[in-house]
Amino acid sequence: MVSMPKKKSSLTLKRVLALLLAYVMLCFAGGVVTSLLLLPAAVAVNNTVKATLPSLSVEGIDFDVTSLPQKSTIYASDGKTVIASFYAQNREV
Repeated sequence: MVSMPKKKSSLTLKRVLALLLAYVMLCFAGGVVTSLLLLPAAVAVNNTVKATLPSLSVEGIDFDVTSLPQKSTIYASDGKTVIASFYAQNREV
């Protein structure tokens, strides 16, 4: 009885490169398809924002923040030991 030759299961360099190229091409194609599927939603959101933006503008209100909050440091009675530092609170100078 003649036995069948054993099939080689080792990966050759050519096969590895072909599989890697196929993987990269499929990832690229998937990215293109996904971006094309999401494109109408992005265009719709863009048009909605452009249409809504003029109605949100209010005249006479200045939102320009000219002074930044300042850090407060509380010292002990000796004048050198720091007890606490406050920064995130609303401090008005």
